[in-house]
Amino acid sequence: MTGGGRIAVIPARGGSRRLPRKNVMPVRGRPMIAWTVAAAIDSGVFERILVTTDDPEIAAAAALDGATLLVRPPELAGDDVPLVQVLHHVLCNDSAGSRAACLLMPNCPFRTAEDIRASAHRFDRAGASSLMSVVAYDWRRPDWALAMGEENRVAFAYRDRPPTPTERSPRLVCPSGAIRWVAVDRFLADPRFYAEDTEGFELPWHRALDIDEPGDLVWSDLITLALDQGMALGEVA
Repeated sequence: MTGGGRIAVIPARGGSRRLPRKNVMPVRGRPMIAWTVAAAIDSGVFERILVTTDDPEIAAAAALDGATLLVRPPELAGDDVPLVQVLHHVLCNDSAGSRAACLLMPNCPFRTAEDIRASAHRFDRAGASSLMSVVAYDWRRPDWALAMGEENRVAFAYRDRPPTPTERSPRLVCPSGAIRWVAVDRFLADPRFYAEDTEGFELPWHRALDIDEPGDLVWSDLITLALDQGMALGEVA
């Protein structure tokens, strides 16, 4: 690992409710978290790779791939604890000499080492407070969303922002947990992910996939099948 003052932080608690034990579920023959640890190592951009967890099974799966383990305190292991607090805790206790930190969610197993390298270079050039991976909205445009009420009556969900014709609409993207960079000094002074100068780093939909619910496993299986058969799933337009 070359480093350059960069550390990776992989938050992996054991108590997921929507998809129990998701971080150690098998994906392409390995525990899900192992793909994130491997991508971080193979990227070659980190001095250290830290896994913060409260779960022994997750710790064992991550340690086999060469990560450094941090025991997460119980008060930061609940499902209502914001990720910004988890990252702040790690950086307050284990970021000496680091200028940039990258939060890599373990339930994004299809993001690659090259994605991490490219995002690191973009973040270095931008000089921004933060950078996050995003994925483009396709035909399901959020500005056209309808809220269905009583008797199946519908109305635009965002009445303060009427939908615009496709040809005049802004490019809409959705955040993904695959990659999230922060400048350590600025984050410690003002712990938040959405700073005014936050940059978006677009990934193709399949590499940005967050596996959070049972339905996401269907997409995971389809992506796995396509990759194993050498199919091209497309890049960012």
